Amino acid sequence: MYTPRYDEKANVLFFAESTDGSSEIPLDGQGVFVCGSLQNPRKMTKLLGREATFAPAIVFGFRHEILEIDGCSIPFMLSSPETPGCVLTGIAWLALSGEELGRIAEIELAGNFRRKILLTSHLGNKELQITSFTRR
Repeated sequence: MYTPRYDEKANVLFFAESTDGSSEIPLDGQGVFVCGSLQNPRKMTKLLGREATFAPAIVFGFRHEILEIDGCSIPFMLSSPETPGCVLTGIAWLALSGEELGRIAEIELAGNFRRKILLTSHLGNKELQITSFTRR
């Protein structure tokens, strides 16, 4: 079961397994920013086989849009250079193993519609270099 925690240094509320009593965001391992259905903790717990730590996060210069491709509605995180002040909200999944990030990538890269990118995500006043996926 997830337990809310507050990291005073980063000024961010995050959610972690109840067995870990730390009040600092765990930054070991890898992270991924998502803004669609992978924000759902139940879905991610099923995918990863555990309750991974997560926090609300934002990225600048991106927007969320659903595009029609081959008759299917597909949600994308799109770069928005024409509106650099654009802010996209989502979830940062933290302290992931390479294998867990691989499982997420498998879903995000299915159909060859997206590509993996590295971007800066903001969690409270903390900036993280984090993986995400955008339109190919």
